[in-house]
Amino acid sequence: MGIAILLLLPLLLLMFDSSGSDDIAFETENSETLQADDADATIRPIEPDEPNEIVRTGLIVPNDLFGANAVYSVHTDDGIPTDTFNSAMDAFEIDGVRFPAGQAEMDPGDVDGLDTLDITQLTTEGDLRPELKAFMDRIDADVILTIPTTTPLSSYGDDLDTWAELVMQEYGDKISAFEIGNEYWAFMGETEYGQRANIAVQALASGMDAAGVEEADIIVQMASTYNESEYTSSRSSAGFIDRLTAANNTIIDQFSTSTLAEIDGVVEHYYWNKSPIPFENNSGEIRYMDVDFDVWQSRFSQDLDFHITEWNLKMGNCTCNGLRSMAIHVEMVENMIELGVDSAQVWPIVHNTTNDLGGPDDDGVVETDAQGRVVETVRGAIFDLMSEALPGTELIKLDIESVENGMEIAAYERDGEFVFYFGSNTTAQENFTVDLREIIPGFSSAEGVQIGYDRATSDGQIWDPSEGRVDALSVQIDGETYYLNEHDTRAQLTDFVYRSPVINVSLNPYEVIQITAR
Repeated sequence: MGIAILLLLPLLLLMFDSSGSDDIAFETENSETLQADDADATIRPIEPDEPNEIVRTGLIVPNDLFGANAVYSVHTDDGIPTDTFNSAMDAFEIDGVRFPAGQAEMDPGDVDGLDTLDITQLTTEGDLRPELKAFMDRIDADVILTIPTTTPLSSYGDDLDTWAELVMQEYGDKISAFEIGNEYWAFMGETEYGQRANIAVQALASGMDAAGVEEADIIVQMASTYNESEYTSSRSSAGFIDRLTAANNTIIDQFSTSTLAEIDGVVEHYYWNKSPIPFENNSGEIRYMDVDFDVWQSRFSQDLDFHITEWNLKMGNCTCNGLRSMAIHVEMVENMIELGVDSAQVWPIVHNTTNDLGGPDDDGVVETDAQGRVVETVRGAIFDLMSEALPGTELIKLDIESVENGMEIAAYERDGEFVFYFGSNTTAQENFTVDLREIIPGFSSAEGVQIGYDRATSDGQIWDPSEGRVDALSVQIDGETYYLNEHDTRAQLTDFVYRSPVINVSLNPYEVIQITAR
């Protein structure tokens, strides 16, 4: 984004606007409590026994893992996608979006059609509302439509079947799923959300049946024990896992037998609120989504799909931003694959936030290099590289003997082509050798792309939501100040071609290199 200047007033407004920034809305979990309750079980049970041994997981990276959120008031003008959002869609080659994202729900004081959008409202003539039609007419992607759950309970679901019939008849070829609500725990407890979801599922299923077209999926939220949850630590003395399990079961208990049969999948949001690497590889690192999913799957006879409709570095996690965020994004993708996630939509693709991937939402264009690779931010660069290289590959586990254990490694393979990610997790320069002779005996060639930050776009400052503009964390490298967590620099991509299976790599602190070999 160049040396992007995050304007003070919009950011102050964002700090109090949950609809514009879903990851900071009502985040009140007690990190110390969760740490104490952390499950000990690793989420990585499959590991190599010997150096250079390849262990196949059988886990294939889904094509829908690199979608994006289309936030109504940020990415559209009355439903018409903005130039910046269209630029982001093109630059990142996004083919799946979620709309209107977190702005499906109304906070007190919000104005429908301005701050939020209830897409299920019909016009006085009984037609779909124009903002929804404007978006659906123009978007060239599969769409998850998020419907609200915060309208009055006494009338909740009225005409929802009619709306579902209309929207499927007109846009059924673009709609991949209906998502019931957004972060219910900000507004209500599990019992009420379950009751509302039960109504919505029945109405959506009826409307889709009447439409007579191929049906979209119906997906519902799993539990989170925050804020209005009936199972916060202030409302229950039980341990965290017991409270989380009870919260999930309470939602499911509100469903009728016919509702259970109509639900196709479940939803979570995944924001990285941990410390920098090294990683823990346990349930705490994945926000206990494994616990949630196990509860839900045990209550259903059909296999449930798993959707993460928002994910990213948490916006307020300043320590982990900038260069430090890249290995975190690699880890989050690996975690989602291990969880069996079927689709995911990053938040936000462009925005006036510290964790956007493509720069400010009013910039007009997302910067790419001569090869069309995103360089607007380092976060965007690693996301773009992974989204291009990984779909259809298999996650594999290996321990490369020539690479020290302190280096973060992720590896994938398809039809004899391997994709490796090596990430530095120290504040010193790292020089190491990647010896692929045993892993790829018939080695023919390899390419690498190393991601650092463009120092010409650095001003050494970050925006901290709690402190304002402050100095970024830094170390001295070759006599120059090197910034670790500056969030608004552009990425610098350095390309390599390798003719030998023995590859020498030099990384500055927290840089990541992607190596593709065959």
